[in-house]
Amino acid sequence: TMSSCSSSKSTAKPKKIRAVKSPKDPRRRCAPASVAYVGDSVYEMHCRTVMCNHGAKLTPASLHEQTQRLVTAEAQASALRAIEGMSWLTPDENDVARWGANGSVGALPRRLRGKDGVATYRKATGFEAVVGWLHLTEQYERRDAFMQAAIDHLISDEDL
Repeated sequence: TMSSCSSSKSTAKPKKIRAVKSPKDPRRRCAPASVAYVGDSVYEMHCRTVMCNHGAKLTPASLHEQTQRLVTAEAQASALRAIEGMSWLTPDENDVARWGANGSVGALPRRLRGKDGVATYRKATGFEAVVGWLHLTEQYERRDAFMQAAIDHLISDEDL
């Protein structure tokens, strides 16, 4: 008998080979939005800390305004694009960014309901997923370096 594997006219697409995820990898047990949720809070706390350390004389309202400038979806999407452009991310981090960006998108904020809103929101979710994944996998030095690279880009970016 002839097995189906030896058929020369197979129409099945070859399976994509993926890295094996460790049992501790959050991608095995959490939805992308959940990992991004953790990343969002970790990143905002980091930004608040940075602003407090660098703006000793700022009022709470001014600290809030400066922090918000760094944590918007537009800012996060811009930072991830810049970091990707520097080829700084590891293959796993690139996978996590794609995984987070391709997860289900809930309700968009009103300011993002325009032309490029969904793409911006997805890219920002990818950014948050990387932060959350690095945090949940206890890669704290890499997480902090990633967040600092984002902040350095955003502070030097004249458009923000």
